[in-house]
Amino acid sequence: MTESEEKKPSAKGKKALAKVKDEAQTSEEASKVSKVKKQKKQKTAKTGETEEKPRKFRKPKIKKEKRPKRLYCKAVFIGYRRGLRNQQMNTSLLKIDGVIRRKDTAFYMGKKCAFLYKAKTLIRSRTTRRPTKYRIIWGRVTHPHGNSGIVRAKFKKNMPPAAMGKTVRVMLYPSNI
Repeated sequence: MTESEEKKPSAKGKKALAKVKDEAQTSEEASKVSKVKKQKKQKTAKTGETEEKPRKFRKPKIKKEKRPKRLYCKAVFIGYRRGLRNQQMNTSLLKIDGVIRRKDTAFYMGKKCAFLYKAKTLIRSRTTRRPTKYRIIWGRVTHPHGNSGIVRAKFKKNMPPAAMGKTVRVMLYPSNI
């Protein structure tokens, strides 16, 4: 073997040398960091101060707009009070969400109910005095109807037949509690 061949390391030897160099560099860096920490501790011990940690800045919390709570229950207008051949259009039947027994209807007796609908022409609102297309028919829950949680309601004007299957708001006032 010649001298030049002995001096050249093999491929495995090159990798081993690279690892040794990397380990030496990382150990030097680690020793530098530990020296700096020791110096800081000595300075704080001499002065009697505690080491302050850098503050982490939080993103400011965005406050969600508080929406007003709903003061009504949803109900569906299912039809008019009727017999086999005749129906009384002055009394409407409402199916209130979550009411499935006759006992549950007692809470809703005397509560106001409102049917909101949109018309074609603008009229001035009684409350805001602004023109609006929305109208309201007000009524009141009067009696239970049957044993399945349906209630009877009487409205100021009779409910239109086109409203069957549409939602009616049953207000949670006036309170009986």
